[in-house]
Amino acid sequence: MELAGLGLVPMAHNLTGVFFYHRCNGSSSDFVCPCYPIIPDADAACIRITRSAAVCQKHGYPKPREQINVNTAFIDASQIYGSTKRVADSLRQTKPEDRGLLKSSRGLDGELLPLDPSLEAEEQLCNNLGGCFVAGDSRSNEQQSLAAFHSLFLREHNRIAKTLKDINNHWNGEKVYQETRRIMGAVMQKITYLDFLPLVLGPNPLPRYRGYRRDVRPGISGSFATSAFRYGHSLIRPAFDILDTGFNRIGNPIGLRFMFFNNTFIQRNGINPLLLGLIGNFSENVDRILSSGVTRHLFERENSPGLNLAAINIQRSRDHGIPGYNHFRKLCGLKNAKTFADTKNEIRDPKNIQILKRLYDNPDIVDLWVAGLAETPVNGASVGPTFQCIIGDQFRRTRDGDRFYFERKRVWRRDQLAEIKKVSLSSMYCNNLNVTSIQPNAFVAPTDTKPRINCERIPDIDLCKWKENPYFRRHPCVNGKLVSKNGKCICECKSPWFGNRCESKPRTKVSWLATILNSKKEIVCSGALIRPNHDVLTTASCAKAASKNGYVQLGDYRKVATIAIKSIKKVNQDFSIIILPRKIHKNAYFIGIARVVSTLRPTAVTVWGSGQFPDFVWTKVARRRNTVCKRKFNPLNSRKEFCTLPAGLPAITKRSGSPLVQYYLYQPYLVGLLTEVADSSSSGARFGKYVKVTHLRFSKRGRWW
Repeated sequence: MELAGLGLVPMAHNLTGVFFYHRCNGSSSDFVCPCYPIIPDADAACIRITRSAAVCQKHGYPKPREQINVNTAFIDASQIYGSTKRVADSLRQTKPEDRGLLKSSRGLDGELLPLDPSLEAEEQLCNNLGGCFVAGDSRSNEQQSLAAFHSLFLREHNRIAKTLKDINNHWNGEKVYQETRRIMGAVMQKITYLDFLPLVLGPNPLPRYRGYRRDVRPGISGSFATSAFRYGHSLIRPAFDILDTGFNRIGNPIGLRFMFFNNTFIQRNGINPLLLGLIGNFSENVDRILSSGVTRHLFERENSPGLNLAAINIQRSRDHGIPGYNHFRKLCGLKNAKTFADTKNEIRDPKNIQILKRLYDNPDIVDLWVAGLAETPVNGASVGPTFQCIIGDQFRRTRDGDRFYFERKRVWRRDQLAEIKKVSLSSMYCNNLNVTSIQPNAFVAPTDTKPRINCERIPDIDLCKWKENPYFRRHPCVNGKLVSKNGKCICECKSPWFGNRCESKPRTKVSWLATILNSKKEIVCSGALIRPNHDVLTTASCAKAASKNGYVQLGDYRKVATIAIKSIKKVNQDFSIIILPRKIHKNAYFIGIARVVSTLRPTAVTVWGSGQFPDFVWTKVARRRNTVCKRKFNPLNSRKEFCTLPAGLPAITKRSGSPLVQYYLYQPYLVGLLTEVADSSSSGARFGKYVKVTHLRFSKRGRWW
């Protein structure tokens, strides 16, 4: 399998950022380690290496020197948003109505990263070469491909944020930003674990995910950061092709040596030609050979020679105290190599073994990064067995130790999780780069047998699954499924109750009916319950009220829920009936008649009942200390017991000899509360029958009497 020329996307920088050296009192230091005689031909006599900042040990010596990771270890899109609140806030738009969007600058083909106005010309070379961009990671200017990918992620954030705002116009900027950030973090995890890692580690690279584990340490290991995950440096091409939206070459390739701290091309041409060139060509192989652009001309300037990335990688692992190759062979279950001949099963190229023999006395002192690149890749993978072991262990711990990993239960709804799994780097390209065709997996270069396909065939996220009703906090499709068509969220009906007809009105615009019946079940009066706005208060006005033994009937479309009243005081004034469902556990709602505490926030409600309802439909709730317990809660499975309700509900009291009972009903909607579930021969509740309640409260002008 040939990989596209992507190399390492900015996710690598998300995981492995380190500070440079500082003293233990916090002041910076000019201390530089002695120069080691790594002298390429016709190059500088010495490469100066600055040690990584160390964690200062306060309680006893000696202790191993440890390094500081400036970035979060989790895959949470911090390369877009930063790892601190200060950085995150500085990257957001300042206008209240645009707080959900990220700052950007205008480019030839769309949005680019914002320019940093705080840097002066002499501080950064990029200021003289196209300006310095600002992103969640401070290294976005190191290479134009990095800046291009950061701009792509910025565009995707703003695209999703604008769509969410259009779908949920009652959301404020903060809600839009936080939800978009959650989605982008999940998308990064999906692309990394489901699209990228199988190409690096082989099919089924990690054990099956079984949920969050507290005992797992998700921190980045030194062997991963300084050696194993730097395998990608051997993938880098010496030059980058520039392609148009039809994947045709434009001009001459850009040499890698001219792309460091140089944003001139992006400012003049945008990011599209560069990003399309990355997926339109093959990468280099994972081996011991690196491009001259990083071994001779890394960060080269006019008045200073370039650095050698291979030498820096070797010295960085020594700076961090990474053990030799043999140590990790034993950790990964490989045979302890007493001689270099013992490595022939992993390092199958005899030339590589001869080079290691010439450079090192024995396998114990071979640098991990050097030996890892010399190993022959495992079948179906891009790396050898040692790097496969170290990288797999790191990503397993990063996944299992993350409480917010996107596949963990209750992090996303099932329908939302299914949409997130549709996102790919290819779909990001299609949505943000004006391309019409692309390979299904952007990490794999197209071939004759696996050509590019039309963008319309690339699966993409349907943000209609995030459409909310401002009150019920769930999608407002009453009897169908929300789907996206022509950029709009519509309700597609699949309910056998309604045939091809389906209501797609927002929940707040549904007209509920309250009907007062007399003892002969004749309609006395009726009226609308919910007003067509976001107000929860429900009112029904009648010219005359029912006398004793009357009934109140609630209905919505063809489903009817009926509550019967044994006795009602004669009322000549307008009255209010308040129906306030409150989600308390999965699909459970607390229903009844109660006062209005907030017009936008559901409150607990109370039914005055005589306990005539069957147990499999209704459940009594009793308070015990700080826990509210219930039994036989699920009408579909009466044997299942719960004790998970939140504390704080009113305690059980008695009134006029009858207990004040709070009832919970297992239903996802308020529609047809009784008729959908009460299908039993138990006395007191049957399908379509009336259920008697001992008392019902009415309100006059918002007050109880």
